[in-house]
Amino acid sequence: MDSVIKIFIASGNSILLEHYCELLNFINYNDLKKINSGKELIDNLNIEPDIIFLDHRLDDYDGVRYVSEINRICPSAQIVLLSNPEDGKVVSERVSSKIFDHIIKDENNVLKIKETLGKYMATKEYIGRVGDPGMSNGGYMRIIAEAQERVRKHVSGELHDNVNQLLGATKLYIETARIDKHNSSELLKESRNILESAINEIRRISHSLNNVFTTTDSFSESVSNLLLFLRNQSKFNVQCNIDIDLIESFLDANQQHHITRILQELVNNIIKYSAAKTIILKADIVGDMLQLLVSDDGKGFERNRIGSSYGVTNVIARVKNIAGNYYLITAPGEGCIWKINIPVKEQYKSISINMAQRFLAAAKA
Repeated sequence: MDSVIKIFIASGNSILLEHYCELLNFINYNDLKKINSGKELIDNLNIEPDIIFLDHRLDDYDGVRYVSEINRICPSAQIVLLSNPEDGKVVSERVSSKIFDHIIKDENNVLKIKETLGKYMATKEYIGRVGDPGMSNGGYMRIIAEAQERVRKHVSGELHDNVNQLLGATKLYIETARIDKHNSSELLKESRNILESAINEIRRISHSLNNVFTTTDSFSESVSNLLLFLRNQSKFNVQCNIDIDLIESFLDANQQHHITRILQELVNNIIKYSAAKTIILKADIVGDMLQLLVSDDGKGFERNRIGSSYGVTNVIARVKNIAGNYYLITAPGEGCIWKINIPVKEQYKSISINMAQRFLAAAKA
């Protein structure tokens, strides 16, 4: 936690003032200044605080009246207005475009303050990269809105592409265990393991809201778990030819993460909808591209139905996110073939091309 951030806490309620200071000290923010009145707040703006937690109830005036004055005197200071639930709507309507954040006071104050400071730090880091340190509160709010939309899409995708698949797998194992009494104990044990993975994924997603997004499993672990799950479903003939070591060497962590989610989504769709008997998974480096193939001999579907499937739309979004392209071959009764091409990391392009050339030369010899 960055304790060098200069923070003002302005409230006419001395008990609340102490409470807020304790909360901030608890999460390791220590450069704090207590402000008891509006006059004291204005007089100390020459200190140039980074962020001001401004109680709506301040002196004889409400804190909202000081927002414009703070923005005029110290435009770099980011204002976080705190208000009671009954005042929340009025406060938000009056100053939403002039403040960094608005917190409705309740029993979750510590969490809300921590989240706000996390947003501030993330935004500050972003502004540092794009080089606009003098941005106003309104500008910060625009960036936060854009970032929140990206976070919503990310979390939505993670819940659908991973947690949803894990819960679906758990359900399938339990249903199979009810039928297959001979193997029910082992199937229920595996169900528990998958459910624990789902719980861990939800925990990871929750933690990721305050941190850089990370994955818990390596690409090899994720693919191995996916294959184990498929092979435990005796109704499928699974043919897999994925060079895991090569992929982990040539693709960065973000690409590996998206490819894992793509595989999980496509395999889940095959299990749930295709009525297929054979599933083929292939992945290899060819030239400067990863070529990923996922196919099945199931019932296929009309291509014009793609837009109505959240899962398929998410697959396409993930492919585009890592600068890839895709080809989808399907029709009712004709199975389904996904061909996905992903560019390898720039520093490995010449290596991969040389490897391909050597492979071709060896094949001709």
